Amino acid sequence: FQIAHKHKLKYAIDEKIISNFIKSNPEYWETYSIIGDYYSVVKNEHAFGYYLQALEKEITTVQDKELVVEKLEYSRRFVIDFK
Repeated sequence: FQIAHKHKLKYAIDEKIISNFIKSNPEYWETYSIIGDYYSVVKNEHAFGYYLQALEKEITTVQDKELVVEKLEYSRRFVIDFK
């Protein structure tokens, strides 16, 4: 996921891989933030939902929480564009 985000690759990642990634650390906020980043790169409406899930988890620093909130606001346009 981080490779896809870092290099702005635009290829689909199988839902099974995403599911396994979540299962590997389901209570960690960054798990959902990374998936949100992937969907944000491909401008997909799912980014918004994953950032929301990240905010439901304990985020230990103010800076990290603010970053997720910024990403959530940015991804809101994908939801609007798809409606």
